Amino acid sequence: MYMSLAKLVKPNDQSQVSPHSQLDLMNQAIDTLEFCLGFDHPETGESYARMGLACQEAGNYKGASLGLRRAFCVFFKSLGSNDSVTLGVHQQMVQVDENLDRADISHLPYQEQPQAILDIEK
Repeated sequence: MYMSLAKLVKPNDQSQVSPHSQLDLMNQAIDTLEFCLGFDHPETGESYARMGLACQEAGNYKGASLGLRRAFCVFFKSLGSNDSVTLGVHQQMVQVDENLDRADISHLPYQEQPQAILDIEK
């Protein structure tokens, strides 16, 4: 489904797409997916996680943090706090946030972090 949504917002000429534009396209596709399935659907979380990892590989740690934080919130709610996917995304999120020297939620207990992330994004 994610690939189908990405095709909906894919420009005709890929050579004109900057990394920033690619992130915008990914966000548009995820917004559409979120609208169709809801924020707390595992496929939405998977899309956020993929976006976060793609940003991390490209050296865009702010984008990676955003995607991984959202994925963590989705998985925490939909799969549970002790699910291996949730825990794996949390670990990746913590690593990215440490690279950014971002400590806005690191002092909070694990169970409180998803709500704090959502509050920060408002």
